[in-house]
Amino acid sequence: MGRKKLVEILDKEIRKKVKDVEGAYLVVYDNYKSRYPKEFYKRIVELQNMGYKIRRVQKSVYLCEGLQAAAILAELAEHHDADVRIFKVEKEVFMEM
Repeated sequence: MGRKKLVEILDKEIRKKVKDVEGAYLVVYDNYKSRYPKEFYKRIVELQNMGYKIRRVQKSVYLCEGLQAAAILAELAEHHDADVRIFKVEKEVFMEM
């Protein structure tokens, strides 16, 4: 039996300890020490393929549907030594010009 992937381990942990609250969440992270490896971004794609609704807004800002999606992305970023914050989006405002 092979080793489990990191995203599978995180998925199991998050589903146990975080209730999935509906809504939009912003995950903002930064790592002042080093760059993120390619594996970090590949793991985000793996999470999306697992059904997590995660969409990139900026280089280190992601919009997530549901608290579990935000939590698992935050855990992944922390695993890669990032400082992470999660914000609940109360209202998204579009301005037409």
